[in-house]
Amino acid sequence: MAAIKADIKLIPDRPDNQDDFFDDDEILIDERRMHLRAFDYWRNSRGDNELPDIKHLSKNGLDPFRDYSVMLELDGPPTIRFMGHALAAEAGQQVPPGTLLSRLPNHCLASRIGESIETAIARKRPVELAATCQFESGEAIKYRGVLLPLSSGGDEVSFIYAVLSWRPATPLEMMELDAPLTAMLRRAREAASHVVRLDGRSHQTLYEALGEALGFYEESLLAARDYQSLLKEIDLKAQARAPFTPVLKLIFGKDYDKTRLTEYAASLSYAWRNGQTRDSFMAFVTKQPGGIKGCVKAERRERRIAGGNRAADQVEAAKETLRNMAPMDMNALGADMTGEYCLVIARKNSQDIAEVIAPAFESENMLEAAMKRATRKQPKLEDN
Repeated sequence: MAAIKADIKLIPDRPDNQDDFFDDDEILIDERRMHLRAFDYWRNSRGDNELPDIKHLSKNGLDPFRDYSVMLELDGPPTIRFMGHALAAEAGQQVPPGTLLSRLPNHCLASRIGESIETAIARKRPVELAATCQFESGEAIKYRGVLLPLSSGGDEVSFIYAVLSWRPATPLEMMELDAPLTAMLRRAREAASHVVRLDGRSHQTLYEALGEALGFYEESLLAARDYQSLLKEIDLKAQARAPFTPVLKLIFGKDYDKTRLTEYAASLSYAWRNGQTRDSFMAFVTKQPGGIKGCVKAERRERRIAGGNRAADQVEAAKETLRNMAPMDMNALGADMTGEYCLVIARKNSQDIAEVIAPAFESENMLEAAMKRATRKQPKLEDN
C-alpha cells in the first residue's frame, strides 16, 4: 500500500453548536458526521475527568459507529479487543479478540492507526488522522479517522477506541500520491484553519500548524518547480531573504494578519536555523522561553549579528552596566559640569525612588532640544 504520510493532529474541543469537524465532501454520505459523533460521545463520557473510563461506555452509545471501529488494549503491545464488521471486511479476514495490531496485514486499513497511538497516549487527547492510500491493485482510497484515548479507572491511557471511514479517492487525490507537495499544502492549510477558527488562542493548535508549515517548506526545497507553480497560482514570489513569508501566505492566506505572519515567519526561521523539522518543531518551540515570542526575539538578534548591526545588543549591555552602578552624589555632580545646565541619567530603584547614576555627556544640540521639550507648555515664574 502506498500512502501520503498521514495527517496527524490533536483535536481541539469545539462549542456544542459548531458542526464543522470535517468538511462534508470528506466523509462518506452514509457515515456523515460519524467522527464528530464519536468525538462528542468521548467528550460527554469523560465528565470532569481528563479521560473517559472505559466502564462508562455503553452499547447504545457505541452503536452509531461500531461497525467502523476498533478497540485496542494497551497493556503491552496494542492488542485488538474488538473490530467492527466493516473494518474486518476491509481487512479481508476475521480478526478475533487478542490479535496484536502489528499482526494485521499491511494492506489492512486498521493497521494505519499504529503510528498515531503514541501521540494519543502522550497527549491524552483525541487525535485525527487522514491520508490517501493506494493498493498494489491500483485501487486508491481516502480515509479519515479519530483515535479516542480511554482509561481503566485512572489517569493513564489504557485503551484506544478508533473510528475510521473511507471512500474511493478522487482523481485529484490520486494525483497527490505523486505530488506530495500539494498534499502537504492541503494538510498545512487544514491545520491553519483551526488556528484561524480559534483566533490563535490555542498555543497547541498554532504550534501544530507552524510545524506543518515547516514540513511544507522542507518539501518545497525538494520540489522547487512544483513550489513555484503553487506560488504563481496566487501571484506570490519566493523571497530569498524571507523564505517563510510566501510559505505562510500560501497556507494562511495572503490577507491573513501581516503582523502575525511576520512573527510566525521569524519563529520558523529560528527553528530552521537550529536544525528543526516538522516532527521536532513543537517540542523545540515549547522549550523556548516565551514560546513563539521568544523565538521571534532570538531570530531578530541572530539577524542583527549576522548583518553586523550590534547596536541593539550594545544598548542592552549598557543597560545592564547601569543597573549595577552605584547612585551618584548630587553634590559632586557640579564638578563635572561645563555649563549652567546638563543632562543626567537616572534610574528607578526598588523603592520607586529616582537615583542619578551618571551625567550624560551630551552635545550642545542635544541639551538645547531637551531644554525646549522640558519647558514646553510650562508656566512661567511670576516676578515678585
